[in-house]
Order: sequence, then structure tokens, then C-alpha cells
Amino acid sequence: MGIRSEEICCSNHDASNRLQDAITDYGHKDAFGCITDHPGFHYNCLVAEVLDESWKTYKQMYGKAATEGPVSSRRRHTAYRNLSRFIFGFVRKQERNILPACAVKKIRSTYPDHDSTYTGFKKRKKR
Repeated sequence: MGIRSEEICCSNHDASNRLQDAITDYGHKDAFGCITDHPGFHYNCLVAEVLDESWKTYKQMYGKAATEGPVSSRRRHTAYRNLSRFIFGFVRKQERNILPACAVKKIRSTYPDHDSTYTGFKKRKKR
């Protein structure tokens, strides 16, 4: 049995391109071994104030469809959205991308679910 696609680390993932961009676009001297070491990941995906403001924008755009619930759940959901945009850029509503496992683990450890029940990546059903 092989590695499931949602268990892939950023070094073997599309995120590795984003790590290279950080070196050239932002003048970082050293390469990052993991996307979780990238300052942009920390700021966009782990800082509570940034996630809360991003969630307000999401709520304004999607209204009742926006994720409600406990603060940690909202922050985790928003962090995943921010991570997706950070790695892949603009993603259309129906597009879904698998996020690197290392980043998902870091987000989950920062904003844990009270009963540690996570659904993981779900493919959209075709209509």
C-alpha cells in the first residue's frame, strides 16, 4: 500500500515551488527545508489575528455557508484556505488541492479539535 496523497510532505509536493519563490521573490538567503519554516506560512496560517480577519472576509463572501463553530475550528479552516492560496494562488470555488501533510499537522497542533476528529481531504462529488 502506497502513501496516500494527503500524507505527502511539502518537499515532495507542489509547495516546493513556493519555497523556491521565497528565496528569489523575498531575498531570503537560505532555502527552507519545510514550508512550515517559511515566514509567510507562519504569518498567514498560524497568527490568530490574521486568521480572524481572513475569516471575516470569508464570512462576508459566503454568508451562512461560512464555517461557524468553535474558534479553533474556524481558525483551522481559515488557515487551510490561506495555505491553499499561499501555495497555489487563486483557486476557483470548485477546485480542490491537497495540502502538504507537514503544514496540516502544524495547523492542527496550533488549533486542535477538542476531540481530535479530523476528516482529512475529501474529493468533491461530481454533479
